[in-house]
Amino acid sequence: MPRKDWTEGQLFDPGPAKMADKSKTSKERIWTQNKARLISRYIYYFQLVTKHGTYIDGFAGPQDSTKLDAWAAALVLDLEPLWLRHFFLCDQDISKLGHLKDLALAHPKLDIQILPGDFNLVVHSLLQPENIGEKEATFCLLDQRTFECEWATVKALARFKADSKNKIEIFYFLAEWWIYQAFGGIKSVAGEQRVEAWWGRPDWRDLPSLSGTDRAQLMADRFTGELGYGYAKPYAIYEKSEGEGRVAYYMIHASDHYRAPALMSAAYGDAVMPPKPVHQAAFDLGLDLEG
Repeated sequence: MPRKDWTEGQLFDPGPAKMADKSKTSKERIWTQNKARLISRYIYYFQLVTKHGTYIDGFAGPQDSTKLDAWAAALVLDLEPLWLRHFFLCDQDISKLGHLKDLALAHPKLDIQILPGDFNLVVHSLLQPENIGEKEATFCLLDQRTFECEWATVKALARFKADSKNKIEIFYFLAEWWIYQAFGGIKSVAGEQRVEAWWGRPDWRDLPSLSGTDRAQLMADRFTGELGYGYAKPYAIYEKSEGEGRVAYYMIHASDHYRAPALMSAAYGDAVMPPKPVHQAAFDLGLDLEG
């Protein structure tokens, strides 16, 4: 079976918002301690399709320096095989930059660039043709802390490539369980301006009145409606595995590739399991590694 290239045109019909979501709803649940494994498992499947690629992590430092085994960037760099070619890891926290530099030193053969600073500013110097080619399969993780990632940043990522069907693929994390407390803590004009920059519109004040699922779906709809992605779907990440647990985050997955929904469904279902050997994973996903 010939392999369809990640950048192949006419992958779906017609218009980006019409792309079918062919994924099945998983009966499994992903807990916060398995969030990084979900990310790395998806990247594992992503590169089985692309055979190459660039990985961007806008808020790349470990969220808990005592749990480096649950650190997305580290798990991605430890993938075997690893066919991604370029890695851009950004953070503005000085203490986390030390971890990122140590991570790069531990992988001297990989092209890893550590980008210190606010990703909302750094992103514009990163998004240059000499860094990311038009046909380079590119994935960006936006694992923000509540209101950290501005909508203008998401928009810049989505609109970077001239080919509208070859957008940068995005995992966008939307806070949930502490979101009402975060909204309630906005007491200043500067705070309001920060939240409006995060949401990108003045109607952010309506968000606390929505349910978590409605907020997540609204965000997913913005990825398709405003940013032109062919597919965007929210996935719940739960607080803990004991009992039912609360939803901690919603992860919005936005892509233009026709295989993306199935890859995401597989990653969500398999994240808590040991990784499959590469040929078994390819067989289960219907991929031709020789093509």
